[in-house]
Amino acid sequence: RTIAFSPDGRTLASGAEHGYIKLWDVGTGDLVRTLRPSRDDIASLVWHPDGVTLVSGSHDNNLRIQDAESGVLLRTLTEHTDDINSVSFSPDGLILASASRDRTVKLWDMETGDQLRTLNGHANSVNSVTFSSDGVTLASGSSDDTVRVWDVATGDHLRTLHGHGHDVTSVAFSPDGAT
Repeated sequence: RTIAFSPDGRTLASGAEHGYIKLWDVGTGDLVRTLRPSRDDIASLVWHPDGVTLVSGSHDNNLRIQDAESGVLLRTLTEHTDDINSVSFSPDGLILASASRDRTVKLWDMETGDQLRTLNGHANSVNSVTFSSDGVTLASGSSDDTVRVWDVATGDHLRTLHGHGHDVTSVAFSPDGAT
């Protein structure tokens, strides 16, 4: 259902049905370890910039933060009310964003696990979320056929991009963060 490369590119995490995450050695293709943070499908994965911490979003509405090397569950974040479709870290790793079928994007403080704010405005499931390269803005794509751009510091909605004929399932910024 989802894959994510570790920051150093040496490990690939793959999330699957029934809560399984498999960690693969990219160089050899060998399975390194299997994690099972949830019993429900893993819909999204993201590595923290530290290369050790892995966050999974699942169909049980929860985010799980765990040490990928030891498998130890560090924290569970439980404020969403529907499936979590996408997770993303700010470039500095201080903020985690999660997008959900509950039509919200939530921003989390990675140090404390506290929810910083909820971004509301999408009329349907939020399918994808990503930070700009400078971490100042956030983009979210939704089944309401729009992309919304947000100010991370304030949570203010900056603009809505219309024109898609169907669900927006993935969003990305250009490397310079301008587009």
